Amino acid sequence: MEPLGLKVKQRIAYKVTTMRKHSHSVADNIVDQQFNPKQANQVWAGDVTYLRTGQGWMYLAIVMVLYSRRIIGWSIHKRITVDLVERCRWH
Repeated sequence: MEPLGLKVKQRIAYKVTTMRKHSHSVADNIVDQQFNPKQANQVWAGDVTYLRTGQGWMYLAIVMVLYSRRIIGWSIHKRITVDLVERCRWH
């Protein structure tokens, strides 16, 4: 690459998108890695991710029933806030 005058332009592999306040409490781990409940509505799980869209970067929050692996709620917004998760619409 050097004889051709080429240089590597490396992308940042990871970008911090949230800053946790250490004064906030952390929820107890009551699921204890048991992700296969025996009956419906025993355990729900959620996640937040970000997606590139035609409108720019958007955050997607989901709520899933672990028993059926069915997504039962979601919300999308340009900012990652508590309101994003609280506004998950049930489908």
